[in-house]
Amino acid sequence: MIPLRATLRLQCHAGFTFDDAAAWLEYFAALGISHLYLSPVLAPMPGSGHGYDLADPRRINPEAGGEAALRRLAEGARAHDMGLILDVVANHMAAHPANPFWDDVLRWGPASAHAQLFDIDWAAAGGKMILPVLPAPYGQCLAEGQLRLVQRERRGERENEPESAPERAPESELRIAVNDGLHLPLSVASVGGLLRDTGITGHTSIAEALLRATHPRQAAEALAQAGQWAAQPAGQRALADLCTRFHEDDGQRTERWHSLLSAQHYRLVHWRSGADLLNWRRFFDINELAAVQGNRPEVFALLHDTLWPLVHDGLVHGLRVDHVDGLADPGAYCRLLRQQLDQHWPGRGPGPWLFVEKILAAEETLPGDWPVHGTTGYEFMEEVSLLLHDARGGPALAALWAALDDGPPLEQATWQARADILDGSLACDLARTVRQFSALAEQSLATSDLAPAALHRAIRALALALPVYRIYHNGHLTGSADQHWLAQAAQAARAHLPATDHPVLAQLLRWLTTDPQHSPDPASHREAVARFGQLSAPLAAKGIEDTLCYRHSLLLSRNEVGADLSRLAGDATRFHQHCQRRARRWPATLLATATHDSKRGEDARARLAVLSERAEQWRQLWPRLTQLAAPLMASDDQPHPADLTRLYQTLLGHWPMTLSRRDSPLAEEFHQRLQQWQRKALRETRQRSHWQAPDAAYEQHCADFLAGLFRHAASAPLWHALCEAAHSLMVPGALNSLTQCVLRLTTPGVPDLYQGGDGWDFNLVDPDNRRPVDFGLRAGWLQQPASPQALLAGWRDGRLKQWLIARVLELRRARPTLFSHGDYQPLATQGALPASVLAFARSWQDQALIVIAPYHSAAALAGVDVPHIAPERWGDSALLLPAALAAAPLTDIVSGQTFPTCTALAERDARLPLASLLAYWPVAVLTTSPTLKEPAP
Repeated sequence: MIPLRATLRLQCHAGFTFDDAAAWLEYFAALGISHLYLSPVLAPMPGSGHGYDLADPRRINPEAGGEAALRRLAEGARAHDMGLILDVVANHMAAHPANPFWDDVLRWGPASAHAQLFDIDWAAAGGKMILPVLPAPYGQCLAEGQLRLVQRERRGERENEPESAPERAPESELRIAVNDGLHLPLSVASVGGLLRDTGITGHTSIAEALLRATHPRQAAEALAQAGQWAAQPAGQRALADLCTRFHEDDGQRTERWHSLLSAQHYRLVHWRSGADLLNWRRFFDINELAAVQGNRPEVFALLHDTLWPLVHDGLVHGLRVDHVDGLADPGAYCRLLRQQLDQHWPGRGPGPWLFVEKILAAEETLPGDWPVHGTTGYEFMEEVSLLLHDARGGPALAALWAALDDGPPLEQATWQARADILDGSLACDLARTVRQFSALAEQSLATSDLAPAALHRAIRALALALPVYRIYHNGHLTGSADQHWLAQAAQAARAHLPATDHPVLAQLLRWLTTDPQHSPDPASHREAVARFGQLSAPLAAKGIEDTLCYRHSLLLSRNEVGADLSRLAGDATRFHQHCQRRARRWPATLLATATHDSKRGEDARARLAVLSERAEQWRQLWPRLTQLAAPLMASDDQPHPADLTRLYQTLLGHWPMTLSRRDSPLAEEFHQRLQQWQRKALRETRQRSHWQAPDAAYEQHCADFLAGLFRHAASAPLWHALCEAAHSLMVPGALNSLTQCVLRLTTPGVPDLYQGGDGWDFNLVDPDNRRPVDFGLRAGWLQQPASPQALLAGWRDGRLKQWLIARVLELRRARPTLFSHGDYQPLATQGALPASVLAFARSWQDQALIVIAPYHSAAALAGVDVPHIAPERWGDSALLLPAALAAAPLTDIVSGQTFPTCTALAERDARLPLASLLAYWPVAVLTTSPTLKEPAP
């Protein structure tokens, strides 16, 4: 097993294949990466740029190169002493006919062999699947002839056959075209009816066989014969004639189409009706992604079996589970996955690494009985974010936000954001959860008269109040931590319920906390509890991450996945406590500061955090910005002030380092990226626009304002004011970035780099953060000798961040046990500090590491053009070292400076001047007994 030192997240697809990734293995290894952490590698939808829209788990993504290319990448990685960690999607697949399993369920309904693969409530819609795909209401689509009957090649299993398979006769079939890319299958019986009833003769036997078929195996031969006939010239002409006559506007078209659609195993409805009518679970509220039942043994096998040969051959060293809370029983899934990984792993000793994407709330911990190595690191992102923000700026920021936004206070806004999602896009999920608990209530005389409406109110209130993503039954009784979260949620829920509903809430809590084995129907009880978890998790994600984080814009650098928006900042003591707990319990968990789901790049957040130090200046700047923006304000409908602050903060946080002129290509590129972000941001707020009901006029006003900022002559003063403000944040923002980076690299856990994060990361929200990365540029940086001081002088290009990463990862390579087993000891400072300093030591046996990282440095960097606090500004301030650490010479692996043994020891501590320790570089990573190469001169 290759030691886990650092992971690099790569997204492979047609535009960046496995072979493309292999071409940069030498650079990744030189940077110090131990494992490439790949986005899902199983076959997604054609043209997918991310891989999470899984279409066929039996194949490795052919657009990324297929299994052969993935094996080449794995073998090449192994040759560079690197391994692969793969992203696993176990809870959803593409809800599209390009997914052969979904297509089969659409064709056969409950009789499909794959009907249990997806989480479908067949009883809720009379045995049909609700498909919200129509561009207009059903009757309008039929009356206007918006649907088409088309002939296309029949896919069947052909695309999954090996290359050596014998040649097969071509086949064709009829499908319903809803739009250019969505061709829905016809039920076998309706195909037989069309062949029988439309005057096409000579194939009565085929038609009758199709009409009699009740199971796919019964219809296979008849379908093949019909497909072969349809592919012949005579069949093509006959079916073309059929389609032409089917579309004739002869007064019977609507009835003809309604009759055909009524014979299907799905029901087509307007896309806006999905939230109310849908009878199958989705990934969050995305109609294009259907939830699967990953806890079922046959589904688990389908989703994972393609990966086991790669694990068995030693080519895959770990898995990362996407959105583990989407599963019915996450703990049971993790235990089965751990068992399978160990079973297929060929080596001795510990099996492959296993991580879960789990968003932890404040003070929440990962369930201790999950056999995983940790999470994907969002809790660390939150910890370091709180550290970098200055609580002293809270009042000024709050005053400005109150003046700009006409919404309610944060607590009420949080409830409202979650309610908007639960009553809107997740209404069908809530309804299904209520149906499950209603069915459970009917199993006992004591609860048989609980009305569904009362259960609806109780479930809704409890889900809205739950402060964590979900609770876990852990097989039987809910754990003590979950009891705590439920009790907290119940208290809040009672305040939103009438007293008459309190007994209903109490019964709901009993169901959620008692052993299902004691119920009259244990299976129904377990499913009801799982339904509540599978409701509360997407509610938390959509309500907070994708709604409140766009609405509440006090400071956008705090609006991130896993963040507690009620807190602007934290202190060093809290940060140290989290690190010590991580060292004891989760020493191998991943540490992330950027992912593909981040709202903004890690360095954009670090820059924006400076506004918490300059909150009063930011508040005072607003009247000037308002005055300068006047020429861009339309008289009929202006951008709302809340939308303007989101735009201004985004401009400041993401402003390119070298951008000054509006007429430059860099400015045009920035404008284009901002346009994409702005449209998404306006719709995610679900206030003045909405994904389901876009306000085109308002969106255009906002787009015009943005375009005017970049192009309107009268907006030049506003442009220059924003440019000046952005550049004033860059120096302290860069120091924040370096502090954030060094903490990710050195605190307990394993650093994870998102693609491109080895340079400055000023990405906007996806899809902007999925843009191609110039690895050639980065490889060139690493190959070009430069002194640390030269890198600092040219800090705007991002090379100094890469230098820091490479130097620390080299130390991690040289001293793996120091990082995997070393303790964590906070260190104190003394004297009048110009900025806050986080300092700590890690030690293991005779090895030691000391990290010193400034933050809250805006005042100390005033008037400076590099992100480095000058030695004279530290005065007599010092780092206090325990005698055991101060007795040996120390070397800063980043700057290359050596500090001799401290001789003037006090009884307990030695004083090391910060002016010396931080004289040459912004942060310091000190180690004893240096084993690294000397830095380039």
